[in-house]
Amino acid sequence: MKKLFILLVILLVTCIATASILDTINQIPAWLRTAIGGTILVYGVCWAFSWFSDPIVIAFETNNPGHWGPFIFVDTHILDGASPDFRDYFFTHEYGHYLQYRLMGPLTGIVYWVSCQISKAKSGNIWEGNWMELQVIEWAHRNSFVPKRIWGWPKWKR
Repeated sequence: MKKLFILLVILLVTCIATASILDTINQIPAWLRTAIGGTILVYGVCWAFSWFSDPIVIAFETNNPGHWGPFIFVDTHILDGASPDFRDYFFTHEYGHYLQYRLMGPLTGIVYWVSCQISKAKSGNIWEGNWMELQVIEWAHRNSFVPKRIWGWPKWKR
């Protein structure tokens, strides 16, 4: 009887909390609810994509090559002028971040930001003590990733 009472109390609290959340959501303007829902949808689709495919590698001129969700962005200068060893290391490093994203999904950005802040407090920069970067650096030294296709780069040969 005591367990049933506890279960009913938990159910009651859950119902009240849900009703409160729904009431709060209904007070948010429709355009903002749509924007939030769209953002959640995009993050969800990107995360789901990462479980079924290799990353999409996109080449263009940029000062910020890197990774976001299922995408790896590479500067065309890295493809043109870098040594094959550096290119292999770059792709493998960014693929490591892709695997971190596959594991943590939309939380990756938050976890990475926290890791950067801890690193900055410990070492004065966002790289030396950043466990996400250290993990990927170690992984990249032991593995290799070669993209199957690079969008925006017709000269790519596997």
